[in-house]
Amino acid sequence: MKEWKVIIVDDEKKSTDIIEYMLNKHCPNFQIQEIFNQPKKAIDYLKENKIDLLFLDIQMPEIDGFQLLDILEDIDFNVVFITAYDEYALRAFRYYAIDYILKPIVQEELIGLSNRLTEKDTPRYDKTDFIELFAQMQLKTPVKDQLAVPTATGVVFILFDDIVRLQADSNYSYIYREDGTKVYAAKTLKYFENLLPSDTFFRPHQSHIINLKYMEEFVRQDGGYIKMKDGKEIILARSKRQEFLDRFV
Repeated sequence: MKEWKVIIVDDEKKSTDIIEYMLNKHCPNFQIQEIFNQPKKAIDYLKENKIDLLFLDIQMPEIDGFQLLDILEDIDFNVVFITAYDEYALRAFRYYAIDYILKPIVQEELIGLSNRLTEKDTPRYDKTDFIELFAQMQLKTPVKDQLAVPTATGVVFILFDDIVRLQADSNYSYIYREDGTKVYAAKTLKYFENLLPSDTFFRPHQSHIINLKYMEEFVRQDGGYIKMKDGKEIILARSKRQEFLDRFV
């Protein structure tokens, strides 16, 4: 398993202590090189040393996370933002497919993040991506009705209306489109469930999310399943049956 060189930048020592403890305990392939509670010192380190992953707090009194990245000439490492932002800002993170962890930091979230980052190649971003994210958060304009889907080679943008269904594959997902093609996404199904509009998308089973506009038939036999317009038959979990029926009956 590849070892990742990691640094952590957060002005709150309690936060860096928690991340350090969790990474050491649950993510042994993440090798912490340095921890900085003063972001300006981190800049000097990053200019002189090669790393694989930066955990970066956004809201810091000295300089914020975006200003730190803007000072650097090159960003040749993955970035995971540490944030306590509101739900609107989180939609912006999801739209641009940029990884983050929420404060207070939860062990399961950090482990899931490390699994996604290390299981397969993950896309990296340049300064332009972070500038666009910051602008989106500042303007408070509506996020577009499409997904920015991280893949092994970059980011694919898919309109909500073009998504027929999503299927889980461990910490990754397949996204099936109306034109019959599919995209292998470097995100979990839960990630997409939190982003997709609940009035259009429904999760009938832990392994699937469907776009209701592409649903063709609900069959009660064999415990109940949903037939999609692409021919896929998806089991309706017993725990989801009443919620599903309440939408249409």
